[in-house]
Amino acid sequence: MGLLTIFPSAGHHLNDPGAVYHGYTEASLMIMFRNKLTKILDDLGYKFIIDKDHETNTQYQNRIKPGVGSVIADYHANAALNQNASGVECFVSDNPTVNSLKMANELCAVTAEILNIPNRGVKKPSETARGTIGILKKPGTVVLCELFFLSNKNDLEKFLKNIDALANAHAYILAKYEDLIP
Repeated sequence: MGLLTIFPSAGHHLNDPGAVYHGYTEASLMIMFRNKLTKILDDLGYKFIIDKDHETNTQYQNRIKPGVGSVIADYHANAALNQNASGVECFVSDNPTVNSLKMANELCAVTAEILNIPNRGVKKPSETARGTIGILKKPGTVVLCELFFLSNKNDLEKFLKNIDALANAHAYILAKYEDLIP
């Protein structure tokens, strides 16, 4: 595991389904998305290390050893009691690198465009109820991306319809930032 590696993760695992709405679990959808994304990265010849489907976030974070030139993208689906809540948002650390901010903005923009959902923008953990997000403390270009609202049936349908285009766009963005040394 060198300095230049991409670390795409599904955010949840088989024993932690995350949000559950409309007959889908966040974990199953993000595993499907991660697998499509890594297939593209593999076809492009990029090195990547993924989370294991049975592995907790803590186990994954303890296992990986990203460097300053690495790219980490942790994928999730958002959920809200208000089932009309819609859009994509990305999170960066409270003291993000320039590349983390740039990549987060690009991921939000391309996701909003492809899925035709609102771009809720880039946020910091201090703006959340949790106050901290562990993966964002890793070195490199690091983004946690809430791709859409699983609780919103329209967001879900747009994600399922456009998953291949979305995975392709995200793969190219991750590859671009993996090539950049801060």
